[in-house]
Amino acid sequence: MSKKRIMFFGDSNTYGYDPYAVFGGRYSADIRWTDILEKRFESSLEVLARGMNGRTIPRAIAKLESLDRAIKGSSPLWAFAIMLGTNDLVLTDKPDWIMTASRMKALMERLRNNEDLLAAKAKIVLIAPPLVFPECSEDGPFMKYNYSSDRLAKAYEDIARQKGLIFVDSSKWNVELASDGVHLTERGSLEFAERMTEELKKILDLNQEEGKKEEKRMNKNGFTIEDNRAYLINAEGKLVAEVTYPETSPGVFTIDHTFVDNSLRGQGIAAKLVETAVEEIEKKGKVEATCSYAVKWLEERK
Repeated sequence: MSKKRIMFFGDSNTYGYDPYAVFGGRYSADIRWTDILEKRFESSLEVLARGMNGRTIPRAIAKLESLDRAIKGSSPLWAFAIMLGTNDLVLTDKPDWIMTASRMKALMERLRNNEDLLAAKAKIVLIAPPLVFPECSEDGPFMKYNYSSDRLAKAYEDIARQKGLIFVDSSKWNVELASDGVHLTERGSLEFAERMTEELKKILDLNQEEGKKEEKRMNKNGFTIEDNRAYLINAEGKLVAEVTYPETSPGVFTIDHTFVDNSLRGQGIAAKLVETAVEEIEKKGKVEATCSYAVKWLEERK
């Protein structure tokens, strides 16, 4: 059986930065949580650690394209996991968790349209980073970072729910941080590995359940129906139309994304996509929508 490949994309806590090293070195492989996961799941997972000291949520075109290349160069991915946002908060005197969450939301939308991730049907895992400065005093200078870190985790959970992503909240794990209040200690990295091991087991179990779902089929509009998704692939094998409607709570399916390639614009494809999603959802549950086009489509038919 071939291994599934998961990429962890993050900052220094994914890189394995050692805050107590003389020149800011890196923990050994037996301490780094990503390497521990690689060993624990060696028969089933290939773990790719893509951490970089000081990394913030990519926004500039050059950094976004660099991320695209990293994904393409590691494809096919079974899962793409991202843990960023800490540096966006702590590298400023005025941490803005709302702006940071907005940046992450935009990045998640871009990733959900990444051709390599779509082709591999890769899972996207959004990880809220560890809570920074957990032992700061309520009236101290670091409380604003602690508060923003906590609020960011809650915002990430909302983003994951709206986008139908897998959410992991390490802000609640109480892992040990160094005296700088930001970086994992050796013990903290080992604790992080333990908790992430449990999360990966859940995701692997979810993958097995998804493997039991009905086989893909084609509907009257020519869309392929599969895994709460309807889509169209052209003769060249390119995705040209898609709607997704994940189960966001028991029995509730949310239309959260529609996409129509420029080559098909003006042919009413978007409306047919939403119509298809509604028909499929009504067979098994309640229809909701966060995608602006789907919201408008539903309102017009009330």
